[in-house]
Amino acid sequence: MNSSSRWEPDEGVPRTPFRLDPGARQKPPSFVVDITLDGIRHTYGFSVNDNKILEEWLYSYPEKRRRVIFERTGGEIEFGSTTSNQRGRTGVLEELMGSNALFVSVASG
Repeated sequence: MNSSSRWEPDEGVPRTPFRLDPGARQKPPSFVVDITLDGIRHTYGFSVNDNKILEEWLYSYPEKRRRVIFERTGGEIEFGSTTSNQRGRTGVLEELMGSNALFVSVASG
């Protein structure tokens, strides 16, 4: 929620690895949440390492078929057909987004 406003751009991603797995520091963790809004399922998730956001995605499932809202790999964001008409607005957000900031954090800020 606050990655774009509280983390300095070059400070990496603060995280606490799972302590019962000695190799957890080397594995990039992923976090995924499924929510239902207005009767439509949405899936949001991201994967990070100590330095940056590796992946981030948001899907919706209207009519029980996956619709891509956006998918991010590193600093590259691909928008689905439902958000491609917002390209000018989302392009500004991409420019503000650091490698350690989540796109949804920048967009909500």
